[in-house]
Amino acid sequence: AYMTAGRDVIVPRDRPIKGIEQLNDPSRTIVVQGGSSNEEWAREAMPRAVIVPIDNAVAGLTGVSNGTYTAAVYDDVSATYLINSMFGSLMVGHHQDDVSRYCFAFSSEAPGVKEAVDDTLAEVATEGPALDWKTSLTVKAHEMGLPEPRYQMSVGGPEYALEFTAFAMLGDSKEVLGVGNGSSKRKAQLAAAEQAWHVLDEREHAPKPERKRERRPLTDA
Repeated sequence: AYMTAGRDVIVPRDRPIKGIEQLNDPSRTIVVQGGSSNEEWAREAMPRAVIVPIDNAVAGLTGVSNGTYTAAVYDDVSATYLINSMFGSLMVGHHQDDVSRYCFAFSSEAPGVKEAVDDTLAEVATEGPALDWKTSLTVKAHEMGLPEPRYQMSVGGPEYALEFTAFAMLGDSKEVLGVGNGSSKRKAQLAAAEQAWHVLDEREHAPKPERKRERRPLTDA
């Protein structure tokens, strides 16, 4: 089974570009997901621009929308989902097809595994960055009219095997919606975000209690 992904350069609709050469300038700031292949590509394709790696895709597009950054470089699945759901003022200014390909091999003795992965890949392709739980939680909170997620961290264990714990909350609320553990800050936050996303999803789809109609006393005509 294969999954391919393209690459999008995202810019404001009122400031379109004719090509990425327009962005290759020291006055341009390009936001990318830190440590990704898109960061490597951006540094090679636009060596004169200022490349800003960050962890949160939503924060990056918020920066492009408010003028903090000139453009963003994301995979096309994430870009399409976020532009359609949250950032109508942005657009794809440059696109590349099939820049990444992932291959999955399965044992012939376990056909159910292949079917499960095929179903998951189909879901990701149609629903956006479902595997990036921090982004998904931010989108969910936005759709429900709730504040931005934030994370409180704690760390323990010996220096050679640190264990990070993340607590996911919304805005100034002290309610912990999710707790995650991991060998890195990011892994812990992703685990906490996943748990918090499911909590919000359950609340969003919980049946609302019906209002009881007030019975007015009968009066003589």
